Amino acid sequence: FVGMVNAVGLLAFSIAALPAGSIGMRFGARTAMVLGVVMTFVSAWAIAFTDLLPAAWIPAWITVGYSVLYVGIALYWVNCSPALINLTPHTEQQRVISVQSAMGNLLAFVGGPLAGLLPVAAVAIFGWSLASPEPYRLALLLTG
Repeated sequence: FVGMVNAVGLLAFSIAALPAGSIGMRFGARTAMVLGVVMTFVSAWAIAFTDLLPAAWIPAWITVGYSVLYVGIALYWVNCSPALINLTPHTEQQRVISVQSAMGNLLAFVGGPLAGLLPVAAVAIFGWSLASPEPYRLALLLTG
């Protein structure tokens, strides 16, 4: 199930990438990026409360939630470089895009494991169990 959800999310990203560029050209890169961040935030929060739904709804809820999340990521990432290019003097554009690319990879490399430790920290702080959904919900709410 996890592999299918990830595949559907990446497929949603791939399908949304071209329209995301068109949306950025039509309404502006900043507007598209803000819409993407809002979609990502709302869907991550919706996914965080999956355990409150009836069991029959959970697979569809998670799949749709991750699809919306990845569409939001597409809106953000596709329009991020054009926005930076528009805001940066021509002489600095190559450096800014390089730093953006490097920082994105570095933060993903560091942030993934740190976010993975959040449930363990929540258990230590709040006394929850790793078998309950609360520590994972908190991690999704904080990193969403």
